[in-house]
Amino acid sequence: CISTSHDTGGGQAGHIRLRFRLHVEDPLDDMFARCLPDPHLGHGYPALDLNVLLSDLSIISSSASVLIAPVNKLRGMGYDHITIVWIALLLLIWYPIHVL
Repeated sequence: CISTSHDTGGGQAGHIRLRFRLHVEDPLDDMFARCLPDPHLGHGYPALDLNVLLSDLSIISSSASVLIAPVNKLRGMGYDHITIVWIALLLLIWYPIHVL
């Protein structure tokens, strides 16, 4: 049986305590199980910060709202000239080398 745990200690809120057990029927398998390495903890990524996540979300949302008006204008122009758009797309699909 293997038991590995990460000591969370005091003041480390948000950390995950990792513990696993491996039960085997054959004692020889238990020997091989003990050769397994400890799981990797952290992977070098920074801790997840909710404030940073929310600020990134608000920045992306404001950037997306700036793009909405031009995209809607292009969409309206596309609907006005939908036949030309479809012909151009079909030519691009059928003859990509000649169009590009």
